[in-house]
Amino acid sequence: VKLSGLLPFVEDVPAYRQLLDAVKEGVQAANPDTDSTQGLGVVLPARPYLVAALYQQLNIPLILLTTRSERVTQWAEQMRIWTGSEQVYAFPEPDALPYERVPWSRETISDRITALAALVHPSSERAPVVVGSARALLQKTLPVREFRLGLRQYQVGQEIDLQRTLELWVDHGYRPDTVVEEPGTFSRRGGLVDVYPPNLLQPVRIELFGDEISSLRVFDPTTQRTLHQVDSFALAPATEALPRLAPAASERAAELDLTPCHPPARMEYREDLAHLEQGAHFRGINFYMPFFYSHPATLLDYLPGAGLCFVDDWEAVMATTMDLDFQARTLQADLVKAGELPDGFPRPYFQWDEIREALASKGCTVLGGQRQEGQRGPFAGVFAHGERYGGQLKRVLDGFQEMRATGQRAIVVSRQARRISELLEEREMIAVPVDDLLEPPPAGSLTLVQGT
Repeated sequence: VKLSGLLPFVEDVPAYRQLLDAVKEGVQAANPDTDSTQGLGVVLPARPYLVAALYQQLNIPLILLTTRSERVTQWAEQMRIWTGSEQVYAFPEPDALPYERVPWSRETISDRITALAALVHPSSERAPVVVGSARALLQKTLPVREFRLGLRQYQVGQEIDLQRTLELWVDHGYRPDTVVEEPGTFSRRGGLVDVYPPNLLQPVRIELFGDEISSLRVFDPTTQRTLHQVDSFALAPATEALPRLAPAASERAAELDLTPCHPPARMEYREDLAHLEQGAHFRGINFYMPFFYSHPATLLDYLPGAGLCFVDDWEAVMATTMDLDFQARTLQADLVKAGELPDGFPRPYFQWDEIREALASKGCTVLGGQRQEGQRGPFAGVFAHGERYGGQLKRVLDGFQEMRATGQRAIVVSRQARRISELLEEREMIAVPVDDLLEPPPAGSLTLVQGT
C-alpha cells in the first residue's frame, strides 16, 4: 500500500511550513537541552506521516531514532507506505546483549551493513531513511573512515588485480566458499568470480577477460541463474569488525587476565585470540569490536551533513538507554562472577551522556515529548486520534455519508475495503477500492484503499 497522495495536505498547516523553513535554513526545530525535554508535540500515530512529508519535499538522508525494535519495524513500514520509497532501512540491534559472547546472525550483520552503506554510498536518487532503536544506537561500530576505505566500486571495462582484490575482500570480512548463497561470501572459478556484498539484494557474477571486467551479472543465489546485467556495483565491508585490524586487536585483547574464567571459557577465549592474531574472520568476531577501534562510531556519525535526525520521544529514548546501561552493567558483573567474562573487558556500547552529546551535535528534532510547564509544542492539536467505531458498521457508514454531505474527504484503509464498498453501494454511494493512493483525493470524496 502506498499513500503518498495524502502528504500534500499537511503543506497547508502553518506549523508545518515553519518547520520546513527551519529545516531548510538549518535551524534546530526542537532540540532538547540538558534540563528539559522539548518536542514538536506530534501525537504518536502522526509522526511517520509528518516525517514522510518532509522527506518527500526535501529528499535528504534521514535517521529516525526510537525506543524498541518493535517500534523500528512500525516506523519502517509506515515510512514505506507514506513515501512509496524502497530506500527505507531498519538498523537492527545486535543479537547478543552487551558482554554476551553470542555470535550475531548473518541477517543482523547484513542489515546493519546495508543501512550504513546506504548512508555512505546511496544507491538511488531517493535519499536513504534509516530507522534504529536505542540499543542499536548504543552499539559501538566501525568509524566512517574505515567503512569508506572498505567500500569498493566495480564497473564493466575496469582492470583489476584479481589476487589483490580477493585478499582485499578477505581483509574486509568476506569468506571464500564453494557456492555463493549468503551475504559476505565469494567464490572463484577460473575467470568467473561470484561475490555477495551485504549491501546488495542479490550477488554479482564478475566475468573477466584477462584482468578486465567484461560483464557483471546479478544472479539468484538459490538457482544460481542470471537475473540481469549491470554496468557497475558497489561492494561494502562484510562485517563491522574488520579482519585486517584483527592482529592489532588481538594484542590489546591479550592483556585480559583469563585466569579467573572457568576452563571451557578460557579455552574458547584463547581460540578466538588465535583467530584474531591470524587476521581471520570467524563467527563471534564482533564480540571483540571494543579492541578494534580506539575511536568507534555510532550510527549518527554516518549521517551526511545535509541529513536530518529525528527522535521519536526524547524522554522514552533517554529512559530506555539508561535502563539498557544498567542491565548491561548487571549482566557484566554476573558473567564475571560466573567465570564467563574476564574482568576489565572494555565497554562495547556508548552511555547516555555520550549519546546525548552526539544527538546535540546533529541538531536532532524531537517529535514527541512535552514542553516546559504551560507550553505546548507547535504541532499540539494539529493532529488528532481518529474516532473508534469498535466494529459498528452502521455508525461507520453513517459517518461516511455525513462527511461526504459536508464536503469532507474520507479515506479508509482496510482489509475489508471491498465489503465496505458493497455496503456503500446499497446506500447508493459508489467507492471502488484502490490498491494505492498516489494523488490527493478531491474534496467531498470517499476513497477506499485495500490494505492494513
